[in-house]
Amino acid sequence: MKASNKTPKLPVPVIIFLAAEAVLYILFMILDGIDTFTDPRQSSFYMAFAKTGIFSADFLKYYSVILCLAVSIIYYYKTKTKESAVLTAAMFFTAFSDYFLLLDNNNLIPGMLSFCVVHTIYLFVITNGNLKQTIKYLLIRIAAAAVLSLALRLSGMITFDKDINLMPLIFLVMLYVFSFISNIFTLLTSVMDKTIKDKKCLFDRPVLFLIGLTLFILCDLNVMIYNLGDFINISSSFYPALRDASYILMWGFYLPSQVVIVLSCILRIPKGKTVKYSNKPHSRKH
Repeated sequence: MKASNKTPKLPVPVIIFLAAEAVLYILFMILDGIDTFTDPRQSSFYMAFAKTGIFSADFLKYYSVILCLAVSIIYYYKTKTKESAVLTAAMFFTAFSDYFLLLDNNNLIPGMLSFCVVHTIYLFVITNGNLKQTIKYLLIRIAAAAVLSLALRLSGMITFDKDINLMPLIFLVMLYVFSFISNIFTLLTSVMDKTIKDKKCLFDRPVLFLIGLTLFILCDLNVMIYNLGDFINISSSFYPALRDASYILMWGFYLPSQVVIVLSCILRIPKGKTVKYSNKPHSRKH
C-alpha cells in the first residue's frame, strides 16, 4: 500500500481553541472598527457590549489572551514536558503584561517589565533550552539598553525631570526592542541555516514560532505609529487616518501572533518523524 500524503488533521481540542479565538477576534475587531470609524453611540450592537463592561472590546481582547494561557496550562498538565512548561510561563507573563497595558494602563512599567521577561523566555526557546546562552545574551541586551538609555538622558533628547518613572520605562522599552529584534533575527538565521542538523529551537514548529513573532512585531509597529503623535509633532493630514488604521491593526496582528506561538509548541512532531526546515511553513497549517 502507498503511504498516505494527506495533511494530518488538527486535534479536536485545537479546533475548539481556534474557533473560540476566532469568535473573540471577530467580535472585538468589529467593536474596534465601530469605535474608530463611526459614532459608537449610534450603534446598538456596540452599546450592547460596551454597557456590560466585561464584554467591551478591551475585555474581549483580554479573554482571548487568557484563553491562550488556559490552553497552555491544559497542555502542560497533559504532557508535563519542558516545552509545555516554558510555553505556560510565557503565556502567564503575557497575560500579566496585557492586564497592565490593556486594562490598567496607569502604570506601564509592570507591563513592559513582564514583556521583557516574555522575550527572555522566548530567547530560552530559541537557544533550544540552553540556559548559559540565554543568560549571556540577556546580559548583553541589558548592557546595551542601559547604555542607550543613559545616552538619551545625557543628550537631553528626552526630559526626564517631568516624570520620575520615565527613566526606568525608557530602559525597559530599549531592553524590549533589543530583545525582540534579536530574537527574530536569531531564530530566522537558525531556521534558514540548512547546515544545522539539530533541533532548531525548543518548540517543535520553529517556522510557526517565527511567524508568530513576526506578527507580534507587526503589532508593535502599529502601537508605535499610534503613539507617535504623543511624542512628535506630526502636521501631515494623512496621519489621523494612519493612526486610526494602526489602532485596528494592533490587535489585528497581536491575537493571531499569540495563537500561532501557542500552536508552534502544542502541534508537536510525532516521534520518529523529522521535519525539513525551510522558508515555508510546515504542512500542518494553523
